[in-house]
Amino acid sequence: MLKKYSSFLTGSQPYQHAIYVGDLILETNKHTIFQKIEELEKICIADLKAFSSELLSTSFLEVLVHGNSSVSEAQSIANHFVEKLGSGSAHVNLPEQRVIQLKDESLNVYKFRGFNETNVNNVVEIILQVGPTDIRENAKLAFLKHIIQEPCFDELRTKEQLGYIVHTSIKTSGDNIKSLLFLIQSDLYDASFLDDRVEAFLEGYKTTLASMSDDEFKSHVNAVEQLFLEKDKNLGEETSRYWNVISNRSYNFDRYQKLASEVKVLTLSSVLAFFDKYIAVHGSHRKKLSIQLYGSSKQDEFEKGVEAKDDLIVIDHIDDFKRSCSQYPLQESVDVSAYKMIGAQKEK
Repeated sequence: MLKKYSSFLTGSQPYQHAIYVGDLILETNKHTIFQKIEELEKICIADLKAFSSELLSTSFLEVLVHGNSSVSEAQSIANHFVEKLGSGSAHVNLPEQRVIQLKDESLNVYKFRGFNETNVNNVVEIILQVGPTDIRENAKLAFLKHIIQEPCFDELRTKEQLGYIVHTSIKTSGDNIKSLLFLIQSDLYDASFLDDRVEAFLEGYKTTLASMSDDEFKSHVNAVEQLFLEKDKNLGEETSRYWNVISNRSYNFDRYQKLASEVKVLTLSSVLAFFDKYIAVHGSHRKKLSIQLYGSSKQDEFEKGVEAKDDLIVIDHIDDFKRSCSQYPLQESVDVSAYKMIGAQKEK
């Protein structure tokens, strides 16, 4: 286990380290690799045996059975695990996955040296936090990510050739806090420069979005709608889709169908309003976290510090920063009592 954690620091890609640091900053109940290594070095076999006994006495078991199985067969499978593992405690307090709420119109920057001192690559990970979203807002975010990722790659990777990795995606922190993420890894340019180029792209993209024709917009709407309605290719994909909504406690099993319905009625003006609010450089609810990793080739740039800007928050110590921030409330619990079955009388 110690080797596994050590290899993450030296053998993993710098962009993975940036993503890891971003999660540390935004999510509570996260421990650093260094803290884990320090504790692992103190553990002996007696500690492990004592912990395994304690773990099983307070276990929380959640089982998903689907496919070619009846309700009674599913219950039998679940009961088998319960019998083998033991019933555990009647009351288990599961850890609460809280997420840091960045301030509106804030620019939060965390700079750090690459964990692998011999790796020349630099990384910027930009997280534009949107927050908890209903289905309608989630559809706008999904649509925007779809239409922006190709132009972003074309401009920053193909034309400007900033780095081999140029990536755009939706990031989910905790169970339900959504963000739009941009990531670049480069062996030529430092992280601050990469950050500036993403901002320049976003500033120019507003014009591109505003001038989109009706036919082009409808074409994108149809494409995103079909993505959400696409059937699972195999049982593994179907399992992941079910398990995601179980693990995040939303139990929204028809989420993709709802998103497809919302995407279908999107208008260009509503997408523009969403962009102006959360993504645009001067958006009224823009909340930006910039994770900047400096490789061995740009240590001189790292020493220069961060250029002063309005609303800039430089994160020197992650724990201190998290203590100074508010947290998003937990999402409301979902009543699943209607799904409960006693015995095998109720088949679905």
